[in-house]
Amino acid sequence: MNASTPAQRQAALLATASRDLAGGGLGLFVLPPELNLVVARGEGSHVWDIAGREYIDYHLGSGPVLLGHAHPAITRAVTEQLPKGTTYYFLNEPEIELAHRLVAAVPCADAVHYTGSGTVDEKHKIIVFLFDSPDFAQSSGVMPIGSDSTAAKNGTINFPDVGASPVYAVAVFDPTGDYDGQSGPPPSGCTVAMYGGQTPEPIKIEPGKTVEIELAFDDSTKMP
Repeated sequence: MNASTPAQRQAALLATASRDLAGGGLGLFVLPPELNLVVARGEGSHVWDIAGREYIDYHLGSGPVLLGHAHPAITRAVTEQLPKGTTYYFLNEPEIELAHRLVAAVPCADAVHYTGSGTVDEKHKIIVFLFDSPDFAQSSGVMPIGSDSTAAKNGTINFPDVGASPVYAVAVFDPTGDYDGQSGPPPSGCTVAMYGGQTPEPIKIEPGKTVEIELAFDDSTKMP
């Protein structure tokens, strides 16, 4: 990647990104080739690309950079924290203090739940299937006796007049919104939750009754 000018270096980086990054970008947002760029630095509400062009950044990291790039107070706080480590996966003082401040600042907030986000967008679906057999492998020819989907991460799905007893419920989270449940196994990126664990407990129902499935999506694990 030994390009002679900044513009050539940016073009070389974009070519590498299109080859080595899935989709040529960082998720679902990819600029068209004639507008694509590689950011070199940011300051306040502006960013500069490798070629030296300056832009107003209306994205601001899709929210987290609300105070602007390289804000002095944030830069100072991060610099102080770096020698202490950054990711512990255990309780730590800064996250406890932040939760306390959020609860104090938001009148309707009783508690804070930190979650991982980014895979869920307006296209996502949660699909719930009902099977009359514990063998969910579609390769063996077992197909669902019912399915329904929702874009909500919490709620209820009803299956009226289910004739099998017992039935087995499977929930699939599809971040793309393209999976129809009938065209083979879930595509890459989907997560599957089998109610009751690896050997799902059957939902005991009487023929002709309604099955009601309550959904609770866990943002931290991306699992319904």
